[in-house]
Amino acid sequence: MQPDQDLLSVQSALVVSGIPHGREAHGVYWPDGRAVLNGTQFHGDQRIGGHAPPSFRQDVTEFLPGDYVYGGCVFGHFGHMLLETFARLAVFFSTDKRVLFSSLNMTRNSLFWKFVKATGLPADRITVVDHPVIVENLFVPAPDFKIRSSINIAFIRAFEALGQHIESQNGIQQNNNTRPAYLSRSRTSKTGRHYFGETIIDTLLADHGHDIIFMESMDIAGQIEQALTRTRLTGFWGTAFHHLLFSQRPKTTTYLKTRWINPNFRLIESLKLNHSSEVVVEIAANASSRFESGPFLLSRDGIATAIRAAGVSISEDDIDPMIYSRCVEEFEAVAAQIRACVHP
Repeated sequence: MQPDQDLLSVQSALVVSGIPHGREAHGVYWPDGRAVLNGTQFHGDQRIGGHAPPSFRQDVTEFLPGDYVYGGCVFGHFGHMLLETFARLAVFFSTDKRVLFSSLNMTRNSLFWKFVKATGLPADRITVVDHPVIVENLFVPAPDFKIRSSINIAFIRAFEALGQHIESQNGIQQNNNTRPAYLSRSRTSKTGRHYFGETIIDTLLADHGHDIIFMESMDIAGQIEQALTRTRLTGFWGTAFHHLLFSQRPKTTTYLKTRWINPNFRLIESLKLNHSSEVVVEIAANASSRFESGPFLLSRDGIATAIRAAGVSISEDDIDPMIYSRCVEEFEAVAAQIRACVHP
């Protein structure tokens, strides 16, 4: 257990949570109204929360007696949940105190509780609040992962401990599945970071003995099991690769990118032992004015590049032009819808 004196202790701490107060006010505050930086969200060097006025405390009536450790803010998106909600995951292993989470939207907290159940975290020690409260004594550890900024080894070790729990509970063995796998985004929303033409990648890789994995079709335990048992993974960067946090064993990971990759993946890889590489894949068009947003239309050469990155020898000439033309038509239809929404 981590000694209490190693944790920042805030007496009569104000925790601002809930939709009405928005993300700017969200966070933890000292009695005099100053934001507790350990409990404030940052993206890189940009401070996201901790901007509530000092007078805010006057209208808070709920009081939580006793000691709590601040866990973080609950997010309803899996990637943000892993990296931000559980940026202090190590507290579950370093102290036996109750852990307090804040929430911007309680209606989206079901994913959080599914994660708690799937990983064996102690639900009886967890409290989630969706409104401002004053806590008698709140210990506020600094996050072990900071978005686009830094990572501590404690962050990695805590997730690996959960991975070991799932391995034991489900009777599986890490890295026992040597069949190459492709993490496909082809079933994700077509108006988001979707890659038109990826269905061709799915089909051709499957024809050459690869397993095509659609993480969104699995429950949380199933997703984590894939990350634990696989040895070789290829795919466009995204949330599916965050599951590698749970594995202690090194993998061969290939991140496909059109130009940019979120630096969070490089932070994680910096402390893992994976044989990691990044491959640039050519696109023919982007329906968004933001180069990293998508949806994208892969070029035929880009499709061939992605397949070669997964270990299959292929050229642009092997891509069926008729099948590809249907991908182009589908992309153009979605792009037209997006333009109509942006420029009515």
